[in-house]
Amino acid sequence: MEVTLSSRARATVIWIGVALLLVVLYLARHALAPFIWAVITAYLFHPIVAFIQRKTRLPKQVVALAFDGGLLQCAQAAFGHRLAVGGGGE
Repeated sequence: MEVTLSSRARATVIWIGVALLLVVLYLARHALAPFIWAVITAYLFHPIVAFIQRKTRLPKQVVALAFDGGLLQCAQAAFGHRLAVGGGGE
């Protein structure tokens, strides 16, 4: 038994689905934030990692791990005093 909807009913169902999806994404925004930042970071740093991989001929995973480690070291050097537990930036 096939259900057929008019174009107006189909559009209504689609808009309700979009609205529900937006509500779910809004409610899950705190859980999704790290993933969004990961996608942005991967998009921004992929050309650098690919360039280093081409020049060194190391596996891309090794280059990416080394690059991420270097970024973490830079973040620790720049913001370590603020990240220290109990430090409070004093």
